[in-house]
Amino acid sequence: MLAPPRPTRQALAACGLALGLALTLLPWAVPEVAAAPALPGQGLPGYDTRLRGPEDALALLAHGDPAASIESLNRLADESLAHGAPPPLRTAESWLLGCTAALVPDLRTSQDPRRLLTGGRGICSDAVIVLSALCASCAATAEMIDLQGHVVARVRRGGSTWIADPDCGWVEQGTLEEVEQPAGAARVRARLLVAGHPAERAEAVVRALASSEDNAVVPAGVLSPRLARAERALDAAGRLLPLALVAVCLAALGTARSPRGAAPAQGSGPEPAA
Repeated sequence: MLAPPRPTRQALAACGLALGLALTLLPWAVPEVAAAPALPGQGLPGYDTRLRGPEDALALLAHGDPAASIESLNRLADESLAHGAPPPLRTAESWLLGCTAALVPDLRTSQDPRRLLTGGRGICSDAVIVLSALCASCAATAEMIDLQGHVVARVRRGGSTWIADPDCGWVEQGTLEEVEQPAGAARVRARLLVAGHPAERAEAVVRALASSEDNAVVPAGVLSPRLARAERALDAAGRLLPLALVAVCLAALGTARSPRGAAPAQGSGPEPAA
C-alpha cells in the first residue's frame, strides 16, 4: 500500500495534534458545576443543602490527619454533600469516561470521592464513599453496609468500631449489633430529631438498622469495586491518550518537514585519487 503524499501526512498530523491538545485542555477550559452552599430557608441545612464547599474535604484527602476523630470525619462528609442524586457526569470532565458511560450506563454514576465532593450532592451511598476515602487518609478503615434501603459505614480504628451515617449526620461508637439494640436505636432516633430531621425519616433509619440481618457488606467502601476500578482506569487513559497523540503527531510533523534525499555537504567523502 502506497503511503499518503507528504502534504496529506502533514495535514493528518496537524489535525491529530489539534485534537490531542483540545482533549488535554478540555477539563481546564470548561468551568466546574457544583451544588450551591446552604442558604436560609432551603430545607434542612447539612441535608437538603450542604454547609461547606469541597475544599476542606479535598485537602484532608490529599494530606490526611491521623488525629482526626471519626465524628469529625463523619461531620465533614455530611456537611460537604447535599442529599440528592449526584450531578451527571459531564464528558468535559473526562472525555473517555463520558463516552464509555454512554455505552455502559452503570458508569454514569461516579464512585470517585473527589468528583462527588466537587459535585456537592449525593445519596447515602455516595456520602459513605466520601467518608470511606476520608477514613483511609486518616489511619482508619471503613466499609459500606447496605441495610436494604439505607447505607451506612462501619469504621474501624485502633481496635474500636463505629457505625456512621454521613448522609443523615450521626455516628455511634459500637458494632452494628449494639447500635440496633433498643438503647442504641433510641440514641440514633434522638440524634436525628435533634438535628431537625422529620420523624418519618428518623423512623425509616431506625427500621433500616433493625433489618441488619439482611445487610450486605462491601469491604472496599464503594458500591461496586469493579466499576470503581474501571472509572479510575478510564480517567487515567483519558489523560494519557491525548498526550501520546500530541507526542506522535509532533514527531510526525518533524519527520515530514525534514528534507529527503539531501545532497552531502561539500568537502565530505574521500579525496579523489591522484
